[in-house]
Amino acid sequence: DLTQNDIRKTIIEDLQRNTAKFTGEHRQDVIKWLKTIEIKFDTAEIPTAKKFYLIPQLLDKEALD
Repeated sequence: DLTQNDIRKTIIEDLQRNTAKFTGEHRQDVIKWLKTIEIKFDTAEIPTAKKFYLIPQLLDKEALD
């Protein structure tokens, strides 16, 4: 349905723009970061396969190695 697709698109754009990227730095809490991302994914009803596509876009620095 068009409305759900619009909501999903908006949440994905928000994730990419406003979510702190996970860098893998010492003080960054990976569990807290993943829980935050999962809540946003669930709200947007993003399928698991799509999550695997989106997560790398939210990584930076050592987390990409």
